[in-house]
Amino acid sequence: MPWGASHRGKTIVHEQVRSVDEARLVAGATAWEHLAPAEALAEPAPKPTGHDVEQAFETFAPSRLTRREQGIVSLILRGHSSMSIGRILEIAEGTVKIHRKHIYAKLDISSQTELFNPFIKHLLVDRGPS
Repeated sequence: MPWGASHRGKTIVHEQVRSVDEARLVAGATAWEHLAPAEALAEPAPKPTGHDVEQAFETFAPSRLTRREQGIVSLILRGHSSMSIGRILEIAEGTVKIHRKHIYAKLDISSQTELFNPFIKHLLVDRGPS
């Protein structure tokens, strides 16, 4: 179900956020293929599609992250700043930063850059056969 937020009188719908960033994530995934184990890439795997990326966002670390944290991870990986995430979700920027701190602690990472590694591995390896 799409979620949205109001910003300056305009409703920003989650579907719009996805469509803007989807192509960039799919294109960028090929640059990260070296992170997948060799046996996972032994035979050429189909390139991730926008649907694969969305499914990866929904299934990334569900046993370690809350649904809210998964949503924030999705926005972080789409390139949104804490301020932008706060505006989209209608929460304070400081609240987003606290969520980020908890996410990083739960995933045993210390930066946004490190967040890409487990997500791309999940996208390329854990998505299973198409």
